[in-house]
Amino acid sequence: MGWGSQKQRKARGSGGSAPPLHQPLGAVASVPGCAAAVLRSQRFWLAAILITMGSRVFVSVTHGSGAGAVSHLGGLLRHGRAPADTDADVDVYGAGVEDVGVRGSNEGSAGDHAVHPQLTSGARLVDYVAMGDGVGGGHKKARGFSGSGNSGGSRGGPADVNVRGNAPLPRGTHRAWVSRIAADLRPSHRYKHMATVARLGSRYVVAWQASAVYEGHSDQRVYHTFSRDSQGTAWGPEHTIPAIEKGTPQWSPVLHVDEAGGKIVLFYSESQLCIRPPPGPDEGNPQGIFGPRHLPGGDIKMTVMKIGEPGPNLFADYSWLRTVRWEPPRTILAQGEPGVGYGPVPKVIANPMVVLSSGEWLLPYWREPHDAAPCQKNHSGSSGVLRSRDGGKSWRAHGQLQNQRTWLIENTLVERSDGAVLMLFRTKVGVLWKSVSYDKGVTWAEAVPTSIPNPDSKIHMLRLLSGHLALVLNSHGKLKVNRKARTYLDVAISADEGLSWNRIARLEDDFAPGVRSHYPTAVADETRIAVVYSKFFFGPQLDTALANNTAMGIRMKMVDVTRLPTIDHGDSSRITAG
Repeated sequence: MGWGSQKQRKARGSGGSAPPLHQPLGAVASVPGCAAAVLRSQRFWLAAILITMGSRVFVSVTHGSGAGAVSHLGGLLRHGRAPADTDADVDVYGAGVEDVGVRGSNEGSAGDHAVHPQLTSGARLVDYVAMGDGVGGGHKKARGFSGSGNSGGSRGGPADVNVRGNAPLPRGTHRAWVSRIAADLRPSHRYKHMATVARLGSRYVVAWQASAVYEGHSDQRVYHTFSRDSQGTAWGPEHTIPAIEKGTPQWSPVLHVDEAGGKIVLFYSESQLCIRPPPGPDEGNPQGIFGPRHLPGGDIKMTVMKIGEPGPNLFADYSWLRTVRWEPPRTILAQGEPGVGYGPVPKVIANPMVVLSSGEWLLPYWREPHDAAPCQKNHSGSSGVLRSRDGGKSWRAHGQLQNQRTWLIENTLVERSDGAVLMLFRTKVGVLWKSVSYDKGVTWAEAVPTSIPNPDSKIHMLRLLSGHLALVLNSHGKLKVNRKARTYLDVAISADEGLSWNRIARLEDDFAPGVRSHYPTAVADETRIAVVYSKFFFGPQLDTALANNTAMGIRMKMVDVTRLPTIDHGDSSRITAG
């Protein structure tokens, strides 16, 4: 195409057949160089930087105003001509550019939510359309870029992420409530959250935190249950774990089944000292908290249930539960003594550990400062991993990843095919961030933003037996309306080690006021992904939901992975890793 430094006005055809305009702008360039582009018309203007490194081109839309700007820039750069319905002018300065991937940032803003790619030879950008009406955060909307895509969203909710046309994503199957929130249940728990799941042969074990009152109440404990069938549709009784009872709240259980060793490992955090007094009469109190509240985290601990010698019939039934017990817990990372050194920052976990191909155990965790005495925010938070080289007998903490713009929490890990470890983070700025370790979790590269939308909510990433990566997430940015809601709980698949993702299933899309379908954790076998997550209502909507007997609690859904789609640059469900 050979864009030179001269002005191209109403740029026309470049010869040959052009691909259709509805295709995503995700192919790579073959000509190295650097360019700046300015697009303007009576309806919009846009400025972008085009940089090539090796054989790839990165486009960062730095400023813009008006609907359709990103789409029209894409048409000009890909096809050498402006779409027929535009009066746009374009200036491109620099070396030739043949084909680019376009990503948008905030329109007319270079503030905290502006996102730029990490310019490394290992990154690849594909098209990403930010959320539409009612959504802000990491990216602003770019109408017209997704063709005839959904603009109204689901049930009055936000417009969808990068979906052209109205074909819905497949829904999860084998839907079941693992543990319900309901006023008529005993024990009656108003709060159930932070579910974790592991496979036991063809069955499952699930654990979560629960309170009869509110999150952080002194009665908050870890509960667990075992499935009665291989579909996860029937579940046994719910139990606490007497062996770990210390009289203080228990947080964020994480399960790991070591079938070779014949044991179930449970990690969790236990509150230590960080207690916030009840809100005053002039303070906001959407959750109706009326007493002291323990804040998340504390000491990270682990307990083990030895389930016998491994064998083909070990998980055929649960008869072994009659004779086994959880062992007394041990602390693997202490919160520390308040006021002394780095220790007083509470330690928190949320996502499963991974076992590397070389045998190391890596458990993601983070340090979360609080404003409650004696744990005031006199220390900064950060993320890292706990690493064990002896099957969990001893642990060392590695990494202090942090950024002044956002917290980096609820991190999730996967080992890439090249042996590096990829870590993704929940953030406050509307998109996920990532870091990579090239030495089995000992040191970590600086965390950088991706273009994957995130409403400041937990995600989970895992490796499938097919070799694909899977990511379960709320696939939208921050909301401007119904701001406390978390919806569009989707499953996405990557065939390029996390560089780009295609959504293959939708688990939830409810957009009722205050609804939260979130905090997924997943486990997979040869044919399906089983996802557990919590669904409830935030704030005053919880009482209404209880009064109406609205279904809430810990839920499981299955997603079929026997026919994973070929990763196609033209797939409209693709979202960007950055």
